[in-house]
Amino acid sequence: MKTEDLLFALNDVKEEDIDAAKTGRRVKLTPKKIIALAAALAVLLLCAVPVGAAPVSKPAYELLYAVAPGLAQQMKPVRRSDVKQGIQMEVISAEIKGDTAVMLVAFKDLEGDRIDATTDLFDSYLLRTPYDTSGTCRMEGYDPQTGVAVYTVTQQNMGGKAYQGKKATFSVHELLLSKRHLDDLTLPLAPASVTRTPAMTSNVEYRGGSYADTPGIEDRISEHTLRQLGSVMVADPALQTELTEGVTLTAAGYTDGHLRVQIRFADILATDNHGFLWLENAAGEQLQPVLSESFWAEGHLDNGRGNNDSVQEYLFAIPEEALADYTVHGDFTTANNGPLVGDWEITFPLESAEP
Repeated sequence: MKTEDLLFALNDVKEEDIDAAKTGRRVKLTPKKIIALAAALAVLLLCAVPVGAAPVSKPAYELLYAVAPGLAQQMKPVRRSDVKQGIQMEVISAEIKGDTAVMLVAFKDLEGDRIDATTDLFDSYLLRTPYDTSGTCRMEGYDPQTGVAVYTVTQQNMGGKAYQGKKATFSVHELLLSKRHLDDLTLPLAPASVTRTPAMTSNVEYRGGSYADTPGIEDRISEHTLRQLGSVMVADPALQTELTEGVTLTAAGYTDGHLRVQIRFADILATDNHGFLWLENAAGEQLQPVLSESFWAEGHLDNGRGNNDSVQEYLFAIPEEALADYTVHGDFTTANNGPLVGDWEITFPLESAEP
């Protein structure tokens, strides 16, 4: 019998039967129960379970009940775990309805304190399916007493295709650890250092951009600026300033009624370094960017072996004479140690997750 089959057989045996078998107490066994109990005992006797890899279900459930009791009550138990790199992943429960699967997943460090309230699954989670899917992940909470971090992972098959088969396999490729949040940092950018003639270039590989959801935004952005969206500032070596590890101020300029501020985020594919800027005056009034564009830094290669720094340029609609009344602020998130690859994987029977 395969190890996977042994694990699935555990679903057919009750805890009191296992306890009876271990203590020698007699119980009434059906043929099906005999097979299931033999499988369960085989797992207990033969599987090498890492020391300290106790289920994290109880503290995880307690944590989930505290923040989302409705979700905790509707999901069906799975309680299967995998340990890699000294970190235990447990699929505690799941609910699969039609084309949507929702799983409650917990992580615990068995060797130290690498798991904390900042631990990120880094978009590397997957419930295997032959269809194209979309997914989201949300941390439900972290308990510093037990070291358990709990997440809700939702995955939906595109096109309304229902999940089929008797088993499902959930995996997480890597975890992003030791994320740091630097909030409300005032950038060292004096109005005098903002050039009125910034060097521009259109020779960049764009990643994306966004418009502020502001009434009348089209009126505040001139046609000239809209035509110039294909151009960004060239980095200014004289202005370059490291704001925090992995985040660097690279350029600032004033063009056509707009302040442009450029930030470089190091190695985003491994660190997820990112941030957001705004302007603020002495009265605490904030001015949000009307445009934001991101593009790859020089030397980027699609195969990932090149430079994976990303550059973000923010545009603020502000009169030139008002620049002296505002300072530039930013919130930044960094994780410059890079991800921890574990390739955690758990297979569980779908029938245990169906309502």
